[in-house]
Amino acid sequence: TGPEGDTAVKTCHPRVRERLEADLSVVEAAARVIGRLPVCRGVPVVALADDFCAVVRRQTDLIAERAALERFATLEDRHPVVFPRPLGDPAGQDRDVLVMEWIPGQEQADRHHPGARGGRLLLTLVFEMLFTTGEVHCDLHPGNWWFLSDGRLAVVDGGFTYTLESATQEH
Repeated sequence: TGPEGDTAVKTCHPRVRERLEADLSVVEAAARVIGRLPVCRGVPVVALADDFCAVVRRQTDLIAERAALERFATLEDRHPVVFPRPLGDPAGQDRDVLVMEWIPGQEQADRHHPGARGGRLLLTLVFEMLFTTGEVHCDLHPGNWWFLSDGRLAVVDGGFTYTLESATQEH
């Protein structure tokens, strides 16, 4: 518990980037080979693999996660949703540590699920993420979201996201 209340601290394992780079280098090499196959002519295999790898790499960038959570928080004014607020000075943030407010309630989420209304809220949130914030959340599963007793939807992870280019978002 800090001066702002209860906090959550997310960290990256010290060797996660090294291991991730080894795996992604295999993906990139395979894409280069597959992209040369006649059946893949005209398919942007390398570009797709590059985009995929960039999104996966971004999961280890907690400064980028902080920015995604801040963009998502702009949706709280229009919808009954809540995102954890990143704490501390963003200028001094370590890429390997993200301190944010703790949102309680996951352990009681089953008791508060609002059924079809909740499903509509979750789908509306995905729509708003895409078309308002320009972020694609690639990891929305019940461990990363739950309904609070007051009916709001809590989304507590913003690490596996993809930022759309504005032209793509408009289309």
